[in-house]
Amino acid sequence: MNRLLFVLILMMIFSGCGKNAYEKSIEIGTEDSYKEFILNNPDDKRIEHIRAKLDSLIYQRTIQERKTEAYEYYLKLIPAGFHSDEIRAKLWELEFKEAKMSSSREKMQAFINKYPEAPQIEEAKTLLRELEAKEELIKAKEKNTEDAFISVIEKYPETSSGKEAKELLAEFRWLTALNQKTPGAISEFLKKESSPEYLIKAFNYVNKDIFSFKESISKLSAEESISDYNKGMLAFLDIFSEKNMNFLATSRKMIEQYSNQIKRYKMSGFEEKVREIEDNFLKLQEQNKELERARNICSELLLYLKDVNNIETSEIARKIFETYYLEK
Repeated sequence: MNRLLFVLILMMIFSGCGKNAYEKSIEIGTEDSYKEFILNNPDDKRIEHIRAKLDSLIYQRTIQERKTEAYEYYLKLIPAGFHSDEIRAKLWELEFKEAKMSSSREKMQAFINKYPEAPQIEEAKTLLRELEAKEELIKAKEKNTEDAFISVIEKYPETSSGKEAKELLAEFRWLTALNQKTPGAISEFLKKESSPEYLIKAFNYVNKDIFSFKESISKLSAEESISDYNKGMLAFLDIFSEKNMNFLATSRKMIEQYSNQIKRYKMSGFEEKVREIEDNFLKLQEQNKELERARNICSELLLYLKDVNNIETSEIARKIFETYYLEK
């Protein structure tokens, strides 16, 4: 009987201690009080309630602070908490925003290394490529050589810096060709760069010498060798005619496509889209007009050249004319 009474008393004592610890933890309501209860009462059936209180307390503080350190503290303390997914998402968002605003290649790389599972990872990789390309382009501009620009284009073709390097390369090649002051150099340029803008520039540059070129050729005898300068003019007519023919064929189709798109968007009421397409349409029309004019001038010149006395000139001109100007 005494032994049974003793056991009952002990049970009441221990039961009372557990209850007091729980009540004390709730009453104090601090991070430390909750942690202490969890540490000292791992088997208490009320421990999940205390964990929930701790989770809520840390969560509210974390949301208010909105700092990387606060988010990381929550995830370290309660990795599988009620709000873990939300806090983790906020951490990724904040860290990515800071890396993005820094424009630092090192910080963007650090984000990628630290948070490979973040939903921003693909955008981060794209931005990292942009930052790397930007650094390489700065170096290329300092060197200002053809190889330096080509290197950026080959390594980072999809980036804005890669596209800028392509424009700079074209301009570098154009200025290099102009410095040589020969039609042969312009024709070599067109083998590498044949955008409509440069086709127009190249033709306008060479066109000013066409009269003297015709006069020079007309004075040659049948068997006389033509000069390097005149060979360069014929080479220009050949490459220009080819590139121009290809552009005009493409541009006519594009003009038709733009025209149809403008009609459709106007009917649908998409005025902003209409203005965007009209800008491209008008630019293409103007380029087309310029290059049609150039084509007519070249055609007339080649018709003249294929009937001159000089056999070498006549044969080259006839071949160019038949290849690019006769209707197929």
